[in-house]
Amino acid sequence: MAIVDPFKSTSIIDPFVSKDTGIIDPFAQPQEAPGFLDTIRFNSLQGLLDLWRYESIPVGLYQIKTGNTKKKQAQEAVSWLTANPDKKDTDEYDQYKKIERLYGYTLDDTPFNVSVLKEALQANPGMFLGEMTNALVADPYLIIPLFWEGWIAKGVQATKTAQKVAKVAPRTVSGTARAIASVPAMTAYSSIQQLSEDGTIEPNRLATEVGLGGTAAFGMGALFAGANGKLMNALGTSGKDLQENLRAAYVKRFGETGDRLAKSIIDDDITTDMNVIMDRLLRDIAEKETGIKIKDADVLDTEGLTTQKYLARLTEKADRESFDADWSTNFLYKHAKENGIVYNPKTDRFKLIKSELETEWNSKFKNKFSDFDDFIEYKRNKARIKNDKRFKDASEAAIEEEGLIRTLRQKESFHKFNQAIKDEVTPWVKETYADLIQKNNRRFYHVGNIVEKSETPLMVGALLGAGGYLATGEDEAFWKAAAFGTGAITVGKSVGSIVSRIKSLKLGRKIQDSGFKNIKTKLNEIKQDLPEGKALDDLSIKDSPEFYLDPKVRKADLRKLGKAEEVQQAKGLAVSRYLLDDYRAYTQVNSIDINRVANQIAVKLGTPEREIEVTKFLQGDKTVKLTPDEIQVAKDIRKIYDDVYDTFQTTELRFKFYEDYVTGFWKWNEFTDDIGFATQVRDLVTKSNPAGMKGKNISQLEKTFPSYEAGIAKGLEPQTMEISKILAKYLNSATRALGQRRLVAMLEEAPIPGMGDGAGGIAKLMYRNTDLPSTINPVDYVKFYHPAFLSKSIDPTDLTKKQKNDYAPYVLKEAEPLLRMLFDAKDEGSVLKAISNINFLMKRFSVGYSFFHAFTLLENMMFTGMSFKEAGKTAVRAGASNKWTDKKVPIISWDRTTAKTVLERSGHYDDLKVATRAGVEFSHPEDIGYNRFYNILGQAQAALDRSPIWGTYLAKQGIKYGIELPFRVIDNITWDRVYNAGKLYAFQTATLKLLQDPKYKNVPLTKIHQVAATYTNDAYGGLNWTKLYMDTSDPVLKYIKSKAYKPSGRRLMQIAMFAPDWTTANFRIVSRAFPGLNKDKMSRKLYAAYVTRAALIIGAAGMGLQQMFTGTNLLANQDPTRVDLGNGMQLVLSKQFFEPLHWAVHPFKTAVSKQGMLLKTSEQLFFNKKFLTSPWPSPISKRDASLLRKAYDYGSTAGMAFVPFSLRGLIEEAMDGGLDFQDAVGWISGSLGHPIYNIPRPSNSKMPGLRTIQEYLNIK
Repeated sequence: MAIVDPFKSTSIIDPFVSKDTGIIDPFAQPQEAPGFLDTIRFNSLQGLLDLWRYESIPVGLYQIKTGNTKKKQAQEAVSWLTANPDKKDTDEYDQYKKIERLYGYTLDDTPFNVSVLKEALQANPGMFLGEMTNALVADPYLIIPLFWEGWIAKGVQATKTAQKVAKVAPRTVSGTARAIASVPAMTAYSSIQQLSEDGTIEPNRLATEVGLGGTAAFGMGALFAGANGKLMNALGTSGKDLQENLRAAYVKRFGETGDRLAKSIIDDDITTDMNVIMDRLLRDIAEKETGIKIKDADVLDTEGLTTQKYLARLTEKADRESFDADWSTNFLYKHAKENGIVYNPKTDRFKLIKSELETEWNSKFKNKFSDFDDFIEYKRNKARIKNDKRFKDASEAAIEEEGLIRTLRQKESFHKFNQAIKDEVTPWVKETYADLIQKNNRRFYHVGNIVEKSETPLMVGALLGAGGYLATGEDEAFWKAAAFGTGAITVGKSVGSIVSRIKSLKLGRKIQDSGFKNIKTKLNEIKQDLPEGKALDDLSIKDSPEFYLDPKVRKADLRKLGKAEEVQQAKGLAVSRYLLDDYRAYTQVNSIDINRVANQIAVKLGTPEREIEVTKFLQGDKTVKLTPDEIQVAKDIRKIYDDVYDTFQTTELRFKFYEDYVTGFWKWNEFTDDIGFATQVRDLVTKSNPAGMKGKNISQLEKTFPSYEAGIAKGLEPQTMEISKILAKYLNSATRALGQRRLVAMLEEAPIPGMGDGAGGIAKLMYRNTDLPSTINPVDYVKFYHPAFLSKSIDPTDLTKKQKNDYAPYVLKEAEPLLRMLFDAKDEGSVLKAISNINFLMKRFSVGYSFFHAFTLLENMMFTGMSFKEAGKTAVRAGASNKWTDKKVPIISWDRTTAKTVLERSGHYDDLKVATRAGVEFSHPEDIGYNRFYNILGQAQAALDRSPIWGTYLAKQGIKYGIELPFRVIDNITWDRVYNAGKLYAFQTATLKLLQDPKYKNVPLTKIHQVAATYTNDAYGGLNWTKLYMDTSDPVLKYIKSKAYKPSGRRLMQIAMFAPDWTTANFRIVSRAFPGLNKDKMSRKLYAAYVTRAALIIGAAGMGLQQMFTGTNLLANQDPTRVDLGNGMQLVLSKQFFEPLHWAVHPFKTAVSKQGMLLKTSEQLFFNKKFLTSPWPSPISKRDASLLRKAYDYGSTAGMAFVPFSLRGLIEEAMDGGLDFQDAVGWISGSLGHPIYNIPRPSNSKMPGLRTIQEYLNIK
């Protein structure tokens, strides 16, 4: 039987109407009812125009007004056709035939019958949905909720559904329609349609259409808008309801408690005022001061040396070099009128004359500063103040007061810093010891112990066994796969346990070898950290150094002691995590408010052109003409720059003051370091024809050019001249630089609470290479090189490997892997960088020119709890320049903002900041290589600029408008809007679920937020790799992750896999719903809800589509994850949700398909195989082909790797003989994340075992 292509149909065939006259033949035999695809009438341009011309509501109103009803036109058409059978091949005949086909049903005088309508709708829902779709195309405004009743009315009106299906259904007569109260909108639409047909209204039909349409409209309203109670939870929550419910949950749960975080959220002062947002931001930056003394001074302790003598020696040219090897730098120093201080304000460094400072401290300041170091900090503060233009007219007393205030504030900040670390580490240590005590007191045969050890292997075995059975249909395959999964996990856990035992024994022996005093100190440290009421005996540790000094002490006892030492050393890991999380939150939270301010400026100025004019105005161009509103914006920006200067002068990052200052951001070329940059800048200033510059993007180091025009005149190209972008870049770079300096300082000074240094002090996380105390065991620390920890005077590019090791500080061994997550000193070599760039290009192009990710993320919104209506609103706003309509959010244009600022309201603890602090990763996932991709395009355009070849201008335009512009539009919609808005919503929804669950009423809010953040990242991708590493307890897995998850490891993962972040997230979001794969019940609740909701939505949609297209059961398909379209094709329901299933059923094939683009293409070329996982030969080129042919075949395969997936099928079809409507539908569907494939023969089924299950369950 030939397959009918429903996409080729151009009209609905009425089996009871004569093809020649349009008269109903009562003796005709009923034919198969047309389905959804047969009902569609816009599958061609002409069909689309006919819908608008003949079937739209405005046309119906016109027909009523003119009296030229559908019935009248049908009668005229039938009469003309009957009188002119000889004109069949004329346009006139075709036109009358079209009228007869469209309006001929009005000539049927069969009375309206609601029973026939009911039976017809039940028998053929596909036709009803088809007419609904036609109605929507004819009158697109019906999609708006206000017109839903009219849309339903058009779908059920006899002219479009009822009478047509009545002709197909059995002609039975039973009863009459009962009267139903009319809905005004429904009545209007039904009346318009009936009057446009024959000028009359049939009451029974009106009541039926109103009643049926009203019922359907109520269903749609419930579906899209949600309802109260259980139905609301099942269908999802609206954004407005979520905000109200979440705040109510915070108040109910924490309103009367002392939870500081909850109180901050509840009492947060929300604002949309740009100036208030900026003031708060700068105040937060100032208050974030750590109080750590910066290593910015050299102490000179030469006997008899004074400040005046030192300055005098510097002025003696002949003696400079012999006096101080660094004379060229020191010559810049000037006396700051402070005894014992020589200060260089340009570099913010000091020379300290120790003898003079000690004398002054002993004689005048010892009563104010008991610590000499505090006095030195006071003197340095005074020197800075005296060299600050803001204090040039201040009195000595005012300067002393300001210096004292700064010094005391720094001391207080340092105390808070130490206390914050203690507050972070202490609860974690006590909780860890509590778990250790519980496990220690549980026997190996305890039920809980058995379940804990067997749960994961059994669950993995069961899942892999199920996958093996589905893949083959053989019982043996189930047991083999189950045994493999169970055995592999068991062996892995056993290896991890052995490694852990060996490590514990080594630590125990290390303590044993340290001697009586150190053993006693260590036991005291452990006792202090135990939970209240617990003793060393609870850990099976003896409170006796003599016991462990006994040569006959058992290994088991040493292991117990070593296990406790692991906890002590893990404090360093906890401190590192706290500092890194704090740095991440500091920079990202500040960035949120910075972008909010920049977006408001962009909206106020309106266009990039006006922003550029404001930039010129701020740089002193008096010829620029601004409106009063623009002048006010310029004043606000000038105030921001001045306030930033004032704020940063009291921080570790100080600026030089310039009048008319606006940061300059330039596109630099050819140099690779700051020294090269400085040389190029000098060349630009002193030479008329400077060398070309390319490649490196940096902010200005000094204000070399007074304006952008001055830089452009010297041949430079600005990154941007739009003031909102300049300000955002400036503030983000400044806060990030300050955050980095503070992080480095904190890492170098961070104490490890409860861990001694062997000399009566507290051990530190990190020591400079020369500062490691002799009392500390060097085995506990490792060298940790990174340029961030070098002195400013050292150029890292000139260092040898040995020098790097010499300069590297020592860091606690336990913390080193975590610090590598941020401070990874391994750079890409030229070869690896080239491979990585090619791989990213292939990947970006392969998923380019489509909204695959955007549509998938919209589906994720519904899976995580967003109502269908809310998801639809997000889609509309993301895809257009519509302005945000929520009354609680300022009206902002999507074109001038990002999804992270979808809530423009700012507070210290607004939802976006709370989510960010908890660990939600917004912005762009690593997989898309956002910055790398656009940097490569920029480099290509720069190369074309330098190329002498003709035609490079066209190539540049092609890159800009053919690649960069469409990619930026798609990226903007997908990531800046849908992705970030969806993640914020998911975090809020997850938090609300946990807050409302009474089982977790005693869980701290911080913990709830962390669980919600991890779940959110897993649901959408964009993983927090550091947290994934920290949450791993198995030592073997932890070691593997420490290598894979650091930046250099993730770069290799990007080459090996197509999308490691996305793949990992897809696996985690499903797998963590199972008990054996996620032992945290609280988080498992969220994952289980996601999987359940996703399965229901996908299942309902699949069932409905299958019924609509074929009238069959989705579960009876050879692959129930795909919908049978009834034409030999199948539609993929969800690629991401079913990815774990594919891994379980066909792990090898899935792994091959998930390889990186460059790796996979290389394998195809090497093995001469187009489809790597196909069991049949699929050569790229025949063995006996000519060399030229092989070159063509291989080149085509390599080139096709750069072609988007969504276009490859179209290209192949076009080359094979042309495109048709079905190809276009397939392209659209694939671009939205639901590709259409051919249905394989039953013998090629991917899941043979499913057929057995279907037969057993009698699924047909």
